[in-house]
Amino acid sequence: MTWTRLSDNYDGTTVNLSDAAFRTDVQGLIWCNRNLTDGVLTQRAVRLVSVTDAAVEELVDAGMWTPTADGYQLDWSEQETAEAVRKRRDHTAARNREYRQRKDAHAGGDHALCDPRFCPDASSDKSRDASRTPSVTLSRPVPSPRRGRGPRSAANKAVASDPVTIGACGHPMIDATHCERGCHASLVSPTIEEAR
Repeated sequence: MTWTRLSDNYDGTTVNLSDAAFRTDVQGLIWCNRNLTDGVLTQRAVRLVSVTDAAVEELVDAGMWTPTADGYQLDWSEQETAEAVRKRRDHTAARNREYRQRKDAHAGGDHALCDPRFCPDASSDKSRDASRTPSVTLSRPVPSPRRGRGPRSAANKAVASDPVTIGACGHPMIDATHCERGCHASLVSPTIEEAR
């Protein structure tokens, strides 16, 4: 698909054109982009895009269309060339073909074309057996939970037979004025003694 581009100052160049001439110019640009003519508009194509003959004359007088032997050359400075469009289409088609081949091979169990970053069955070293079991080496040991630090340390050190003081807030107390969750001092006055 091609796109017809209109520059920011396009309205400045067309401000004196009639509505018919403006529409004819835009339709001409679209037709040339769709048909990859690099702005060449034949007499036959002019009949397809032109609203009136006066609109075409107006575009020629404004310098936006230049008469040629078989039609007109439109101002093509803002548009993509036909060669660039064809190259982009060919590149996209090749990329899509490669993707479909990789997808079909992957679905069939062949992971030779798979990227090892995205397919766990793909091997970055093609000489190794694909059925190998990967070994996992941790970069560092997994840390164990820290004990004996922070506000919960008193509760962590408590022995199962020790009574636990519960504050008015409903949480175990870690000292005379603080519960293990840091509730406000007026809520934590110890009220209940309970065995664990």
